[in-house]
Amino acid sequence: MDVSNNKISSGLLGINRGLEILWLLTVIFVPLVFLGRSYGEWSSILESYELPKIALLRTLAGLMASLWLIEWGLQHGGNLNFVGPGGEFSVRPGAWFSSLRQWLRGEPTRWLVLAVVIYLASTLLSTALSASFSVSMWGDFPGQNSYGAYTVISYVIIFGVIATHLKTRAQLSRILSAFAAMGVLVAAYAIFQHYGHDFLDLREPPNTGRASSTLGNSTFAASVLLITILVSLFVATVNLKGRLKEPAFWWRLGLWTSILTIQFLGIAFTLTRGPWVGLAFGLLVMLGLTAAFAGWRFLAKTGLVLGLALALTLVVLLVTSGTRREANPDAPTPTDTAAGVVAERLTSAIQSPVGGGIGGRTEIWEGSWRLITERPWFDFDNLSLSALRPLVGYGPDFFRYTYLLESPSGFRRIPSEPTHAHNYFIHQAVELGLFGFLASVGVFVAFFGASFSVGRSQLIRVRSGLSDENKLILIMLLAAVAGKLLEQMVGVARVSDLTLLWVLLGTFIAASMSMRERPTSENLPPARRQLAQSAPSRPGHQGKDVLGNLDLLIGLLIAGLVVGIGVVTWTKNVNYVRAAVNADQAAEQFRDGQVLRSISSIDRAIDLAPDVSNYYENRATVYVACRQGQQRIDLRSSTQSTSQATCDPEERHKRNRQWVERRSFSFRARLSLADSTLELGLLNQDASQIDESINLYREAAEMVPNSWALWDRLGEVYIQVGQPRSALSPLEKSREITGDTEFSYEALVLEARVYQNLGQTMDAIEKSSLAIQRFPEGPEAPYIRGTTYYGLGQFAKALEDLDQAILINPIYGLAYNNRGLVYARIGRPDLAVADFTQSVNLEPGLAIAYNNRGFTYRDLGDLELAIEDLTRAIDLDPGFALAYYNRALAYVRLGESVKAQEDAARAVELGFDPIALEAAMAESRRRAPH
Repeated sequence: MDVSNNKISSGLLGINRGLEILWLLTVIFVPLVFLGRSYGEWSSILESYELPKIALLRTLAGLMASLWLIEWGLQHGGNLNFVGPGGEFSVRPGAWFSSLRQWLRGEPTRWLVLAVVIYLASTLLSTALSASFSVSMWGDFPGQNSYGAYTVISYVIIFGVIATHLKTRAQLSRILSAFAAMGVLVAAYAIFQHYGHDFLDLREPPNTGRASSTLGNSTFAASVLLITILVSLFVATVNLKGRLKEPAFWWRLGLWTSILTIQFLGIAFTLTRGPWVGLAFGLLVMLGLTAAFAGWRFLAKTGLVLGLALALTLVVLLVTSGTRREANPDAPTPTDTAAGVVAERLTSAIQSPVGGGIGGRTEIWEGSWRLITERPWFDFDNLSLSALRPLVGYGPDFFRYTYLLESPSGFRRIPSEPTHAHNYFIHQAVELGLFGFLASVGVFVAFFGASFSVGRSQLIRVRSGLSDENKLILIMLLAAVAGKLLEQMVGVARVSDLTLLWVLLGTFIAASMSMRERPTSENLPPARRQLAQSAPSRPGHQGKDVLGNLDLLIGLLIAGLVVGIGVVTWTKNVNYVRAAVNADQAAEQFRDGQVLRSISSIDRAIDLAPDVSNYYENRATVYVACRQGQQRIDLRSSTQSTSQATCDPEERHKRNRQWVERRSFSFRARLSLADSTLELGLLNQDASQIDESINLYREAAEMVPNSWALWDRLGEVYIQVGQPRSALSPLEKSREITGDTEFSYEALVLEARVYQNLGQTMDAIEKSSLAIQRFPEGPEAPYIRGTTYYGLGQFAKALEDLDQAILINPIYGLAYNNRGLVYARIGRPDLAVADFTQSVNLEPGLAIAYNNRGFTYRDLGDLELAIEDLTRAIDLDPGFALAYYNRALAYVRLGESVKAQEDAARAVELGFDPIALEAAMAESRRRAPH
């Protein structure tokens, strides 16, 4: 029995060491890991940085959860005592709540544990009631899903592991040193970027004056450094030991001054104001609490290393600014010196709250407030849960979709589409509702409340016996969380800084608990103490068979859970990284003209990560190139069946439908499905598919009601499918958004086309004239008005407008074609032929231009040229009845009656009036040479 217990204890020690290694890897590598900009080309620039961070975070959290489960099994085995928080288990709610109250009274930090549990529960509740469980559970897509339930679960696992397993002073020292080391690495690369040595090509956006380090965004980098600077300052203070006369003291001072200076320079070169303000506040809190509770000796140490680091930072900014300009003279900086840049940004940071200039955040906050109070919903979906939405929100990671319901146009084609409310609590209120908002606030209230309680019992009481180092730990944690919280009032929390925040919260629990341990336990060596705490208690020989069976069942259950965690980790993390690699390969192949191989690569990316919207969008881009021949396609590299499958409209439609099924609230997915459905409907002449596409276009527009471009697209489709009158309503909605501005131009042009198709020529002229007035630089409106004048027989006005359209757009093939018609009508066939020729040169696929040049040649007597052009028009459009009609007349003139009759029959078959055709052919016979 003792041998068995020793083996279990050894296993538990190994698990504890493994857990510590995992949380140290989390602290160091989550902010540092990246894929590089190229891998974001066909996913998203942000994803190339955030995707590996989220994948690593979730993977490490999965490993921690697995070890934690195994540890639990080793500790408890068959001894399952179901108890409440404060005693034996009872089914009576009153007794359970009584036990909970007793448990909470035993330790103030337990309020934080309870708050975290409630926050996790609110996240899971909102996920369960979300309109898309997939989005809320797994995240919108990698790189933008710091708030999905899976990611939140990972944060809570890391929090719980650290809170329960960080027990020794050595462990605490190592985790805080990891913060400092990671901060130095992040800041050092930011410094390299600032001085023009971005050797890893990571600056985002490229060629800017703001450093982003390995985070892909300057704000994200600064948010990480805000935390690491405060932690590093604490570590520096406790390490400044010894007398001033000892060289070791000055070596330590120089080392930690350098470490802090590097981080101060790094955060300075991000030129990000929110984290600066949060850092300044955190430093003030730290200095104030140190002076009040830790004594002047520690305040002097903190002030010494902080003052030296700030002074050295300023010296570096002043001395090296000229060097930076010489190394990178084209770098866009607002002033001539780096110190001037920082000063300017710092001044604006101070003035922003006073002057109201907070970078467009007020617009996002106003839209978010409407989402919180009015809770609008998507018209096509019946899961509105209007009574519950204020309580549970839209669901984690749903901000991007729901904000578009309220996003003001601002005359952008697509209104602003933020992924975050730029305020942590407002964001949580939108996604998690009132329950989630209160739970999020509760986490911080519980933290500060527990800090106050611990401080009152441990810092203020003179006889508490708390060491100065313990006091400084609590002060540092309070300052770091306070500074981060202030920054989050206007900032965007991402995976790196959120991970560090949850690590700090777990560290607070562990540190507070260690301060309250009994001296007898504290005096034990670490190995013996862990053995004492972790050694399981086993019953005697009685009940051995029953307990053995129970142990087996528990072991199988734990093994199943561990396997499940492994499967989820692989499919929802590792596969995302593999998909990004395939997408990058597809982008490279597309640039090289290997379109079919590009589609194959992007299909592999979709199969690996079927819920990433960008991959479907990029596949649509390649498909268009494949179908229209815009890229060189090397068919010899693929089989014919492969080329047919990858460029087939049915395959595109299938992928787009899969996209909508995965992301039903993405207007881009619905729009892409509408495009492919319309294409199939027109190819198959299927009225049901055409109607389905129109419904999809309408749903896409209703998902972004302030996008005039989507309403214009719906109107354009109505015109394209021969329902021009139905186009007027969406076009009217478009002009309600744009008003009397130049952005109403497209809707007015489309309205002019509608009236032109309906034969309401005066209305067409009115709308096109108004469009010209709103935006004189547009060629479409004079083209439509000129074409309308041509139909009215007002050739002089038509020629004037078409000349204007060509002057604005010299490569406007249709305008040349229609001006050629005018020239033909006014007796200038030479000019008509020249314009028709220019039209087909600009647009070789324009069948109508070949037809018009053909009948012009016919009228000029050049019958061979006429038949050649008309044949080309028919080849381009086999259903072109007018071209058959004109070629039949040309064959009559040539005396080829058999061919003439064949073309005439085909024209009638395609809908041409047989009586009018026979009359025209009789006239051609009369004019034919004998």
